Amino acid sequence: MAEHRTTITDIAVHTATDDPLSFKAIKVQLAGDRAGGYFIRLEQEDQQIELDPEELPWVLEAAERLLQQVRDAH
Repeated sequence: MAEHRTTITDIAVHTATDDPLSFKAIKVQLAGDRAGGYFIRLEQEDQQIELDPEELPWVLEAAERLLQQVRDAH
């Protein structure tokens, strides 16, 4: 008998009042494969973006920098 395991590959980000399977939820997915490499896919409604894991810290830093700029202006 083959060995089996469970792996989380998809997480829904949603407001507490929305259904996690709603089209409004943001699906954060692990995509790709061992041979070609893994990446992060963000999907909401009919839109999606794929991020290289190596770029993720830079994208998060840029987003925080933009938000801090707005906070500092108020």
